[in-house]
Amino acid sequence: MSMWSEILDHAKAHHAIRNETERGFRLTWSHPNGRTQLIQVRRVRAFDADWLELKSPVCHAHEMDPTEALKKNNDLAVGALAIEGTYMVVVHNVQLDGLTVPSFDASLALIAALADSLELEFTGGDDF
Repeated sequence: MSMWSEILDHAKAHHAIRNETERGFRLTWSHPNGRTQLIQVRRVRAFDADWLELKSPVCHAHEMDPTEALKKNNDLAVGALAIEGTYMVVVHNVQLDGLTVPSFDASLALIAALADSLELEFTGGDDF
């Protein structure tokens, strides 16, 4: 079984996934405090390797000044803020080769926590 298949099977067993395609899916991460965070998981190819792109919306792009987002990027240990369409998102990539299910779960938890804390900081809401 390929690592992508293993990740997909694990996600289906432990999360309510939706919008599944050949290249990815979306899931809603539930935090213990009742807040939730939408995460898009997408398989991409770069540098002759397969990667997983984890992406989670933080706010509408107009709610965060782009200069502030760049300054915030400087403080992030993992992930980066980017504008996608009308949204400011957190993006984090992990190489698929050698990825384990526990490290996938850890990456999901990390991106969900980061996106949620930024959403709370910049909007005070829980829209994503």
